Amino acid sequence: MVKKIKILCIGNSHTAGFPLYDPSYGGDPQSSYEYWFNLLLTRHFSNNLFIIDNKGICGQVSDQVYRRLKSNLTKFRYDLVIFWGGANDIALGYSANAIWNNLWRAYEFALKNSTAFMLVTVPPMNWPGINRIIIQLNEKIWSNSNAETYMFADTYEVLEKQGLLNPLYDAGDGCHLSIDGYEQVGKEIFKKVSPYLENILK
Repeated sequence: MVKKIKILCIGNSHTAGFPLYDPSYGGDPQSSYEYWFNLLLTRHFSNNLFIIDNKGICGQVSDQVYRRLKSNLTKFRYDLVIFWGGANDIALGYSANAIWNNLWRAYEFALKNSTAFMLVTVPPMNWPGINRIIIQLNEKIWSNSNAETYMFADTYEVLEKQGLLNPLYDAGDGCHLSIDGYEQVGKEIFKKVSPYLENILK
């Protein structure tokens, strides 16, 4: 029997696929982690149907993403939420604690709605003073993840080189990702979410 798995990918421009893709306007779908994630899902779990909703909106801060999460989970049922936010907050000067509060609220709302939840760490950026706050926030994501809470995918570790965004994965502005970068993110998310999917698809 074919099982249908619905996945909500919600966040900012990193979720959308900027600069070469946007779920509202199109472009090159390979410039989104969802493309590579779905490719691996359909190869590995070939007897199942995956529906992936890309709800990335460029420029949004974590509170805005959280509010959209609430709206989406109130209206629709998903088997998994992948929440990737915080980069814009950091660029605007928000503290790691303030951002973390929004991420935790998102997790708690998903938990309330019996929806599996994954947080994605903020990738490194080549902007002075930014990476210190990124590391502080990512440490909160790492340290609070366990078998009783949420899954997490560590894109910082995958995309980082000598404390900055690896040039191979840089779209050119020191912040957004190249197609190769989004491919690496898709692979990391797939690797971390596979055990959960293996369990529910038995």
